[in-house]
Amino acid sequence: MSPFSLTVWLLPSLAWGEEPELDPRFSPAPPPALVAEVAASQRLVDRRGMVTLGSWATANLIAGTAGALLIDDPRAQAFAQGSAAWNVVNLGLAAGGLAAAHRDAERAPSWPALALDGSRDRGVFLLNAGLDVGYMAAGLWLRERGARVGRPELQGYGDALVAQGGFLFVFDLSMVVVKARADGPLAPYVVAPTP
Repeated sequence: MSPFSLTVWLLPSLAWGEEPELDPRFSPAPPPALVAEVAASQRLVDRRGMVTLGSWATANLIAGTAGALLIDDPRAQAFAQGSAAWNVVNLGLAAGGLAAAHRDAERAPSWPALALDGSRDRGVFLLNAGLDVGYMAAGLWLRERGARVGRPELQGYGDALVAQGGFLFVFDLSMVVVKARADGPLAPYVVAPTP
C-alpha cells in the first residue's frame, strides 16, 4: 500500500462517522451468533493479512538496507534502496492494521456496520490492486528509461517498483478473495429484497 492508498482507506471511515443507519436491504438481521462468527473471521483475516504485509516489509527493510550499504553495483544498490524505502510505508500500515484489529477485538460486533465494513474493505483492496498495476507500469517505464539514457540506478528503482507492485498486487487481490470468503455467511442478509 502507498500513502495514497492509506488516504483512500481512511476516507470512507471519516465519511460514515460512528455507525451507518440501518438500511432496509439488511433485514431481517442475521442471528447474533452468525454476526459474532463473521466478526471473528474478519479479525482473523485482518490480523493474518497485516502479519503477512509486516513480514514482507520487515524482510525488505533488512535486506534493502543491507544491500544499499554493501552492494557496489548501481542498479542493484538502487533496487535495494527502493525496496527498503517502499516498505517503510508498508510496515507502518501493517502496524496500524494490527492495532486496529486489536481494538476491534475488544468491541462487540454490530450489524449492519459489520457488512458495510467488509464491503468497504474489499473495495479498498480492489482499488489498491488497480494502483499496484500502475506502480508496476511506472517501474517498467523507469527501467526502460534508465536503459535508454544509460542510468542503471533508474533501472534499479524501476526493478524495485515492479517487484513491490507485483507483491502488493497479489497481496491485495488475495485479501479481496479471503475477505469475501470470511463475509460469505452474511450474503443472504445483504441482498436487496425483491419487490
